[in-house]
Amino acid sequence: MFTIRFENISEEVFQTRYKLMYILFGSVTLLFFLNFFTPFDLKSAFNVPVGKFHMILSGYVLPFIAVSFFSQFILKSILQKRRAKMRFHMYTVFVEFILLDIGFSTWYAMHNVVYDRSFASILLSVIPETLIFLSFLNIALYVFLQHCKPILSPVKSEHTDYKKSVPAIELTDEKNRSILTMEVRSLLYIKSADNYVDVCFIKKGVIENRLIRTTIKRLEKKIEGNAIVRCHRSYMVNLLAVKGFSQAGGKLKMYLDDSRNLVIPVSGKYAPTTLESLRIAGGLTACGEN
Repeated sequence: MFTIRFENISEEVFQTRYKLMYILFGSVTLLFFLNFFTPFDLKSAFNVPVGKFHMILSGYVLPFIAVSFFSQFILKSILQKRRAKMRFHMYTVFVEFILLDIGFSTWYAMHNVVYDRSFASILLSVIPETLIFLSFLNIALYVFLQHCKPILSPVKSEHTDYKKSVPAIELTDEKNRSILTMEVRSLLYIKSADNYVDVCFIKKGVIENRLIRTTIKRLEKKIEGNAIVRCHRSYMVNLLAVKGFSQAGGKLKMYLDDSRNLVIPVSGKYAPTTLESLRIAGGLTACGEN
């Protein structure tokens, strides 16, 4: 007995590898369903030789590829800017259902030479086949994500290349409302400010700050592992933004710019893990104290 935990796969369905796998697996599945799934019994609708019949059936893959490309790469990219949640993926499935029903019906009407039917009646008759196909496709891929998730989310090794980490992060407030979405490399640091956090980031080459009503501890749980580490009780820092660091008198500091105006303190509690993360990130140099 298996359990599908949608919250665990909400991010994976927005990855490019998943989208390509969705289109490829869906195309192969559709060919199988149409050619070998007896309940569909489409042969009676086409008075053509067997070879041409299977060519017509294979042609149903064309509207599927067009629709799935639109939903996976265009529609999802729009929804991801709002919030990468599972319900937005379900919206794309619903849109796919509507568009596929129209696409399949159009293909059927173009090649059907047996029955004289209105397009509306064809739309209604194709609904069960479209529903069965999409249901099987999505359930199969969800089960795959549950049991083969490392294929889409490889376990990070000791020498994780942070520059190839997740390209975007989402910052939410205490009510889990999306406030900011940005590329990882755009974030500089996050500072605790009472019941808020001060997010410092780069937008179009300019350093900006944004207050979000939430706690740094809550954000740490949400965005950890994206090259962003907790280095102080009041600070989180983006390792991709660190230009150098200094260690003197038992105190560690990190610098986010060459002029060393942006200084992030590192407390003793977080110093060992921060230094290790800096070493893994690589390419950083120690700076002398002025």
